[in-house]
Amino acid sequence: MPDKPIKAMRSTTVTVEPVQPDDATQSIDISFLSEESGINYWPGIGFVHEHLVISPQSVNLEYLNSGNAPLLAEHNPGRQIGVVSGNARIENQDGRPVGRAVVRFSPNDPHGVIYYKDVRDKIRTNVSCQYDVLAYNPMGVDPNDGFPIMQATRITVSEISIVSMPFDRTVGTDRGAKRDEPEQTPAEQPKTTEENTMTEQEKAALEAEKSAAVEAARS
Repeated sequence: MPDKPIKAMRSTTVTVEPVQPDDATQSIDISFLSEESGINYWPGIGFVHEHLVISPQSVNLEYLNSGNAPLLAEHNPGRQIGVVSGNARIENQDGRPVGRAVVRFSPNDPHGVIYYKDVRDKIRTNVSCQYDVLAYNPMGVDPNDGFPIMQATRITVSEISIVSMPFDRTVGTDRGAKRDEPEQTPAEQPKTTEENTMTEQEKAALEAEKSAAVEAARS
C-alpha cells in the first residue's frame, strides 16, 4: 500500500446504451472506467504499465453517488460542465467489467449545453475519470521499455471528465489478445515518440525516474 494515495487518470470510450440521452434533463448514462491495460503516469513512481482490478469491492464509488462529484471538461476544475447525478456502478458490458454512471450536463452553462449535445451526437466520444490508487501489487518489469507493471487493486474515483484524447484508443473495439504477461506487451510504446522530443537533460531525468520506479516495483 502506498504511503499516500497515488492520483491517476484514465479514459475510455463513451457508450450511451442501454440508457438513451434525456434531453429534458440533459442526462446521459455513460461508461467511464474499464480494465484495459496501458501505460499511465503515477506521481512519485513514474510511468507504469497499469492494470486495474474492476469490481464492486475494488472500486470505491461512494463519492460519485453522493450527488457532489463534478463532471468536468478535460479535468479542469475551473470548467465544471455538470454533475455526476448518481447510479454509479460496476456492471458487465460485452463480457467485461466497466464503471458506468449517469451524468447531468448543466443547462445554465453554455459549455454544458454544447458538451451535452456533442456527447449525445457522438462527436465527443471519450470519457476520463480521476482516481486515487490506495493499494497495488508490483507485477514485475516490462522487458521492452523497462517500465514497472503495477496492478491497482483498490481505487477511489473522484470525478468524471469529457476529454479529447482516450487513455487507450482500442477501448470499445476489438481488443485482441489479453496482455497479462509482460512478453505479450507490444514493443512500440508512447515512450519512443516522447523521447524523440526530449532534451538530453529531460532524458536523463526520465531514466532516473524509471530506475526509481523499477526499484519500487522490485521491493
